Amino acid sequence: MTDLKAKMLSQIIAGMLLALVLAVLGLIVGMYIGGNFGCLPMIDRLFGTRGYESCGAFGGVLGLAVGAFLGAYLFGFLPIKNYRRMIWILLSILLLPILLLIVSVLLSSSYSGSMGSFFWDLLKILSIPLAFASFATGIFHRKSFIK
Repeated sequence: MTDLKAKMLSQIIAGMLLALVLAVLGLIVGMYIGGNFGCLPMIDRLFGTRGYESCGAFGGVLGLAVGAFLGAYLFGFLPIKNYRRMIWILLSILLLPILLLIVSVLLSSSYSGSMGSFFWDLLKILSIPLAFASFATGIFHRKSFIK
């Protein structure tokens, strides 16, 4: 793997991580604002709900997009010499909570759903930040694609 490919992959994973963190923070802040002060009618109409539900969803989507672009952009400026090692570090940071969630679901006695739907939901949750972070990294490295 060349250094540029390793750098791009690490930027995508860093964008995914920051996207997930900022999506949760945006959801919480949006729910607080929508619950106490109401939300814009345009956002209510867009999400089909009112108050904290629509503002929370809007904050989550906005935090996801901003986090993906910001994570991919800022990670490109870090002076890292070994991007291959950084890929493994970022992947372990991303996958450790998922593995803990899977183990806790498997060990809980009150889980009555199917594991297929659980993994499908997990795949859907991770695919959206991956798409945003990949798009952001593609924008930042568009000159290297044209060569």
